[in-house]
Amino acid sequence: MNRSIALLVAFLPFAGGLAWSAEPSVDALSPFLDDGVAVVCRIRLEGLDAGRLVDRLIEDKKDAAEVSARLSAWFGALREAGVREMYVLGDLMNPAPEVGSPSTVVVPLVEGANAEAIGKILCGGGDAPGPYSWPTCAVIHGAVFAGDDAALERAQERKPAARPELAAAMAAANDAVVSLAVIPSADARRVIEELTPNLPKEVGGGPSTLLTKGLKWAVLTLGDQPEPNVRLVVQASDPKAARELLTVGEKAVQLMRNAEAVTLYVSEFGKLADQLAPEVNQDRITLALDAREAGLWAQALSKPWLEEAARDRCKDHLKHIGLAMHNYISEHGSFPPAYRSDAEGKPLLSWRVLILPQLGLNDLYKEFHLDEPWDSPHNKPLIARMPEVYVCPSPRGGKPEPGTTAYVIARGPQTMFPGAVGLTIKEITDGTSATIMTLEVPDDRAVIWTKPDDWDVPDDIDPKALLKRHLGGSNAGLADGSARFLPQSISADLLRKLLTRAGGEVIDFNQF
Repeated sequence: MNRSIALLVAFLPFAGGLAWSAEPSVDALSPFLDDGVAVVCRIRLEGLDAGRLVDRLIEDKKDAAEVSARLSAWFGALREAGVREMYVLGDLMNPAPEVGSPSTVVVPLVEGANAEAIGKILCGGGDAPGPYSWPTCAVIHGAVFAGDDAALERAQERKPAARPELAAAMAAANDAVVSLAVIPSADARRVIEELTPNLPKEVGGGPSTLLTKGLKWAVLTLGDQPEPNVRLVVQASDPKAARELLTVGEKAVQLMRNAEAVTLYVSEFGKLADQLAPEVNQDRITLALDAREAGLWAQALSKPWLEEAARDRCKDHLKHIGLAMHNYISEHGSFPPAYRSDAEGKPLLSWRVLILPQLGLNDLYKEFHLDEPWDSPHNKPLIARMPEVYVCPSPRGGKPEPGTTAYVIARGPQTMFPGAVGLTIKEITDGTSATIMTLEVPDDRAVIWTKPDDWDVPDDIDPKALLKRHLGGSNAGLADGSARFLPQSISADLLRKLLTRAGGEVIDFNQF
């Protein structure tokens, strides 16, 4: 039995005596709230038409259809199990264990709810796969709790803190199907003031107390009547604070208007910003948007951040590859060759296959026939099993075809990979920290990962055409196992110097 499901079943006997309520209420969250919880998202399943909302929020109809089908089935299964409302909690002091993963979820149990079925769905045991499968589910405090083991332990030992601002925020949300409340606690405000005493100069540069003391709470709501719409309500401490918060917001919008990372994804951002019409009523600011406008704002806010996160994951991938290269040296005495060849010198398989054991993928490595080419009847089906470490998660440089990778080596007589013979570290006389080993290329240069195919350094290098995997440039793995971001603005001459292993050049890293 799955461990999370077993844990859920183990807790069920202790839930039998609980007085489950007839209707869900934000009061049911009280046992799960302490001073660390700063964000609460409420989803009301009874009135939720996920397909309709997704269709209006996501412009790409193909993406919208895929997301809609998945969410509709998942929410439908939860609704059938008796879920009326569910809450996602954001804990400032104990963030989610994985970057980008949801935090803990609480589903208050009401009459007729099937706790075991709810737990199975949240922990990935249901027939309808959801957007995420939490590792641990249990019934505690009259609710199904989903999170990890550490979060469950904290929830069991937690001493609830009074959070009246949550009730006020949810009251302002009315009956919206989705409500996202920001409720910074005293601890959260103190941490912000200590870490960031002043706001960035781009948004005024005033003291951070403009936010920590001026903001009581904020709630973002998603409704679908009469049409899908988004509404933001900001509750300030007094009318003066409301005006100051509005000024900070206006400067933040102006900053976004001038940011290339925003306009690249939302070309009509300037027009979108001009249409903002916030209303200030004493100590409260209200802003309303239709679903399409809200979707564009979501792209403008999220895509630059997601691209930066993808760039960092790519850098981690190149570091893993670099470590595998050095482990290969420990076992074979040299870096891997650019490719494995047969007795006649014909290239058979890529270096990416040769380092599989050093990546912890020895079982996959053993499945290859090393004396056959990459597209032999035996080896060709293995293309579909490309390891995750060879996948660039960023869509910026294009989406390579399945089985192809954007991670390549630079091949050539003066590079680290001249051909079928691997080089030793002693032959990298320019220094391992100043010599490119691997780099990312755009979609039109992606290669089949098993094929002995990479980037052959041309006589004329165009950094702008080559370095566009991410916004403004691409990552490169260096021969010492580290990784750096190479901007498109780097000169062709400097890039060529980084590509040579023994050119005798001195690299000034302050040049890029």
